[in-house]
Formats: sequence, structure tokens, C-alpha cells
Amino acid sequence: MQSSRFRSSALPFLVLVILVTTSWLRLFKFITIDRQEQANININNNNNRITVNSTHDDKNNNNNTRVHRSPTTRKTKTSLKIATWNLRVPFEQDVTTWADRRDSVANAIALNRPDILATQEDCYYMNQDLMMSSIINKNHHHNLSSLYERYGLFNRNGEANSTSSWPVNAFSSIVGRDGEHNSIWYNRNRFIEQKKHTFWMSRSPTVPGTSFDEVTGRIVNCLLLRERHSCVTEQADGGISSCTDVFFCSTHLPSGNVMRQLWSVDVISKQFRSFKEDYHNRMMIPHLQQRLVMFISGDFNAIPGSATYNAMIDAGFVDARSISNEGKRIDSYSPTTNDWHGAKDELIDHVWIYNVDDSKLNHYLSVESVKHKRIPAEDDEQLTASDHKMITVDITYRSSNF
Repeated sequence: MQSSRFRSSALPFLVLVILVTTSWLRLFKFITIDRQEQANININNNNNRITVNSTHDDKNNNNNTRVHRSPTTRKTKTSLKIATWNLRVPFEQDVTTWADRRDSVANAIALNRPDILATQEDCYYMNQDLMMSSIINKNHHHNLSSLYERYGLFNRNGEANSTSSWPVNAFSSIVGRDGEHNSIWYNRNRFIEQKKHTFWMSRSPTVPGTSFDEVTGRIVNCLLLRERHSCVTEQADGGISSCTDVFFCSTHLPSGNVMRQLWSVDVISKQFRSFKEDYHNRMMIPHLQQRLVMFISGDFNAIPGSATYNAMIDAGFVDARSISNEGKRIDSYSPTTNDWHGAKDELIDHVWIYNVDDSKLNHYLSVESVKHKRIPAEDDEQLTASDHKMITVDITYRSSNF
């Protein structure tokens, strides 16, 4: 009877021990799992986002369970080479013809390989010749058309392709019914074209072929480009987090008339401000951080310190030379023109960065160098491929994590 009573009284105690032991084991397992999960947690201090790095294969999860992975939150710097070059419309008095210069121009473009190029005094047929020019790269023959896309409407009527109805050129009989296009060439493998934008420097900027009382139109051709690989994917959000867009324009201001130049600067300023506002109001994508970098390049027929040059600065544009890491004074740069017919060589070709209302330009964009490159003719080192030098600008900018 005593042993029976002992077994009866001990039974509840044994059950209690088993229950306590089981609870401790479960708690220990939970703590272990929690620590393993904690080891896979990544805290992003930049955007206060917490994500879990799953150690399981996605295939082991059903469709209702999404496995989050660490977002790619690198602060990458992207290199960008842009260039501007007045190619010189062929004239009767020129020593060298376009046929003499064409290969030199094509080879210079292929050799310098700008990501974006603005050209001036570029007739339609000149652009077509360049696109089909055969160049040699790593022992392979190919055309510039395999590297670049081009956009540039005719300054006289806003048309893209040559027709017999085009007006006769008032300045050069050699080019016939052709004239300036102020084209933009861009690396087709790097950029995706987002939007075309063209206007004229006149009292009616949207009317093709207009100008401030000149015999020809004064056109500004622009493209909005997006880098194919600039958009950083945030896998934790299941989508894109940030992209960089480049708005790039090519133009040619009139020479010898300061008032026309100042009126042109006013048109450019209003167009840039309007495009920037429209971009932020209409082209922003929800949950996507977008940065817009804006340039205008070309032959401004205005030297540093001139009224036109200073008007561009007052309008919010920055001469790329003025912020170059080379640390050179602007007046220490060589002229951008080549002496063809005894004219004084001057620094009149510029690459401008639009920086109005954006004091953080230097935080995300850096101009590494600006070069004025004299491009010799193929058969004669004393001659040049144009009466202007090619201006190249090497830039780096932060392409993510604004």
C-alpha cells in the first residue's frame, strides 16, 4: 500500500518535470532559430528599410509567400563622355572639300567614342555619309551606324529626311537644298531614347523654321535619354528604386549680333525650365526615384566674359570648364576654333550644365576633364577636319542612392 501511494504521489511530479523540460527545449529551439534569422537581417540605414535575406530556395515557397533578398544599395559612379563639334558646312572657298574631310571626322568620332555627341553645321547628307563611313576597330570593319543613333531635324522646316522641296541653302551653293541639323548622336547600346524635344530660337519657338529675323531657322534639337543599366533594382521592393535620365541638346547661336544671342538665351532658359517642370509633373513614376541631368552643347559664338556667356550663367547654366577637376582657369583653355581663313581663333564652343534651383550639383556630378581636340585631316597634318575643334567632356555622376 505504501509503494502504491508513493507511485500515485510521484506521478504528478514526473508529469510536471516532463512538461517543464519540453517547454525549455521548445524555447531553446525558438531562440536558436531567432538568432539564425537575425543573422540574415540587413538594416539599410539610408532608407530605414529592413529586409530578410532568405536562406531557402524560392522554389520551396508557395505563390503567396515572397522571399525578400537584400536590396542592391551601392553608391555607384557612372562615367559619361560627351562631346560637341561644329563640322563646318562646305563652302566654295574652302581648301578641303567634305569628301577630303569625311574620313577624318568619322575616325575621330570612332576614336574618341563619345557617349553623346552634339554636332553643328551638319547637313543631312554629311550625317548620312558619317553613319555609313567604314571604320576599323580591333581589326573589324563596321559603320558608325552600328554604334550610334542620331536625331536632328532640319533647321529650315523641322523635317527629318531630305526631300526635293527643301529650300536652297542661302549660304553655300555646294550643299544645295540642305543645311544645318544640330544633331545628337548617342550610343545606342548604352541609352534608351525616352523623348524627343525640338524648338526654335525665335519669338515662336514651336514654329518650325523660325528665328529672330534671320534668313535661316535657329533650331535646338534635344533628346531625353535613359541609361539602360542606370536603374538600380531594389529586390526587396520587387521593382526599380532609382534611375538617371539625361536631357541633352545641340544648338548653334548666330554670330555678330549680340541682341539675337541674348534673345536666344532667353528662349533656351524658358524651354529648359519648362521641360524640367514638365518632367517632374508628368514623367515621374510612383515609387521610382529619378534624377534629371540636363546639358546644352554647341557653337554659341560667344567667348567667356561676353554678355551672352554671362547671360547663360545668369539663367542657371554652368560652363563645364568652370567646375572641372583639372583646376584650370577658363582663360587658360585653348581656342575652340582652327584658323582656316585668317579669322581670329576664339573659345566659342561650350558644354553647359543646367543647374538652376539645384545647389547639390557637385554632390552627385563631377567634371573630370574638358579637352579641346584639334583633329587633323587624313592626308595633311597642316590641315584640320573642321574649322572647329572637337570638345570632349569626361563626367562622373552618382547613378543611385540619391
